[in-house]
Amino acid sequence: MRKFKMYISFLIILAILFSLSGCSFRFSNLENLIRPPRLFGNYQALQDAFESTVNQKYFLLTPETGDLQSSFLTYDFDSDGFEEAVVFYALEDSPETAQISYFEFSGEEWKYVATLKGLGGTVDKVLITDLNVDGVSELLIGWPIYSSKTNKVFCEYSFEGSVFSQKSTFSYTHFEVIDVNSDGFQDVLALTVDASLPEQRSAFARVYSFDRNSNSLSLIGETPIDGNISSYASVSYETIRDTNTIYIEANKGQNESITEIVYWDDETNKLLSPLFDIPSQSTLLTWRNVRIVSYDVDNDGYLEIPTSVEMPGSVVTTTDNSISSSTVTSDNNPVTKMYFTKWVKYRNGKFTPVQYSIVNNYLGYMLNIKSSWVGRITVSGNDGQWDYYRWNASGSNIGDLLFSVYAYDNSDTAGKSKYSGYEILKTTSTKTFVYQITAEGERFGITQEWLAEYLIFTDFGGTR
Repeated sequence: MRKFKMYISFLIILAILFSLSGCSFRFSNLENLIRPPRLFGNYQALQDAFESTVNQKYFLLTPETGDLQSSFLTYDFDSDGFEEAVVFYALEDSPETAQISYFEFSGEEWKYVATLKGLGGTVDKVLITDLNVDGVSELLIGWPIYSSKTNKVFCEYSFEGSVFSQKSTFSYTHFEVIDVNSDGFQDVLALTVDASLPEQRSAFARVYSFDRNSNSLSLIGETPIDGNISSYASVSYETIRDTNTIYIEANKGQNESITEIVYWDDETNKLLSPLFDIPSQSTLLTWRNVRIVSYDVDNDGYLEIPTSVEMPGSVVTTTDNSISSSTVTSDNNPVTKMYFTKWVKYRNGKFTPVQYSIVNNYLGYMLNIKSSWVGRITVSGNDGQWDYYRWNASGSNIGDLLFSVYAYDNSDTAGKSKYSGYEILKTTSTKTFVYQITAEGERFGITQEWLAEYLIFTDFGGTR
């Protein structure tokens, strides 16, 4: 009876655990519950071949960033019409060392070829590209370093026949594959921050291109960029007059960001960073007070860079600790001044304004405004409520209330009651946005149609 009760208790515990997980399971045996998930079809045969090769306790490793986030990666590396596979894992008795096992599909089965030790204990990022356009793709892997918070190790792996080997290595903080010098061959753009001296942080953008003499990647150019950053958000590029202009989005501090521009100059045969200020060792021209990235704001097919313009008289009280603040209120909530966002194109060494906006990064919306309104309106409010006022520049004081935009959770009964008399602007799955326009606001030119057209719910904002 005691064993029977223990058995029933065990089943009840399992039922509770599975019900809480939100997943459904088809039971077979206990081993299947604790081993890695099984692959399907031909890929199950790959897992079987892998487990037979390892033949000891292991755990799988998944790349932490990038698009290829799988422990089992299959690809036709050599363009022979048959897939090859690599598996990322570590053995339980040496968890600090990652390993890569390489398999080929031949004769209707997966055959083990080789295993290489990684250069770290986890995998940061994996990319596949044919660097020298010879029909055989290279495997590019980034390995985190335990002793460094910023730098990692890049490694190029090649497949030559049935030989799986390690090639080029260098340090990086973030890397992408881009045809930097527009020669028709993919290059590796590596962004590297040197944080060994916190008070003198420096960074470089470096370009590595495939060298046929050494049959590996070689450094062909570098340029300094702002090293006083906390992380890289993204890297994108566009082709302008046959030159690939690269936009590097970097985060600074708690809630700020910048955009670096780098490009390859054919006349000097060098990589340039035209926005980097050498005396200050920073990129000041594209600083903004919110974490937003370059965006095609006017839908012309080209990116605009967000920059900040001071908004006199603005003050927003927030409970969001991620927002940088200038003062603190008596109730210990940070207060921050706001900025207009000026979206600019960079052409021929100059910025051209395209659009002015007011970005509410907390709620995730952007209000596009006329350029003539800059310096004539200001914002006051808190996390869920922004009031837009006329700003009297001559007297440096706040004027009449023009309009307000509020947001409340759909489950917030008090919020629904408080704003029941306001017009609904938009309802999402979690929040309702409402607005109110004053008589003075109507005289200023604010209308319901204008708000509906120019208040845009963005995909780059919203911390709530």
